[in-house]
Amino acid sequence: MSQFDMVLKDYASWKMDNIAFIEQLKSDKTSLYRRIEPVYAVLDKIYAMSVEDGSVDEDLETIFQLGFSYLHGQIGIIRLYRDKFFGGNHERFIRFSPLLGYLLSIHDLRSDLEEREEELDFSRLDDVETRIETMIAEGDTRFELAGDRLKKAVDEVTNELDSEYVGTIDIFVEIAHNLDVELTEGETFVVGRDL
Repeated sequence: MSQFDMVLKDYASWKMDNIAFIEQLKSDKTSLYRRIEPVYAVLDKIYAMSVEDGSVDEDLETIFQLGFSYLHGQIGIIRLYRDKFFGGNHERFIRFSPLLGYLLSIHDLRSDLEEREEELDFSRLDDVETRIETMIAEGDTRFELAGDRLKKAVDEVTNELDSEYVGTIDIFVEIAHNLDVELTEGETFVVGRDL
């Protein structure tokens, strides 16, 4: 069994463990689902291609491995935030999912740019993160205000870069289009382009 076959088996097992949670996010029409959907849909497409054809090329293997690692982490973080901020209150978790999406965007940006942490100023991003966590704790539903603050903080960090910032979600939206994978209509939360 090849290393990639083992990754496919890990994905199938992981999906069985998480499908109910992912489907719940989808049926609740959360921004969290729209956020992970490009990665999830691409993984399912590559998985199906691999099972149907017996193999896929190295590029698709790499995309799958990176996407699976990313999705695994995102679902873990979403569950952590759900438990930390909302306990068992599913309705409140869904209501505040836009703010959780913002926190995930901050996490992504930090992860993507961690090797440049010493040269970039994340202080405004740190302030926005703290403010969003406070908003959740206080039940503050001014999501647009939080989005505007986050966009300004992201712009401040990414303007310091010598190239355009393209996040993981942005990349998987493009991959989905290239693989003819349909995504849910509606607003997709793509950090590098929009908040």
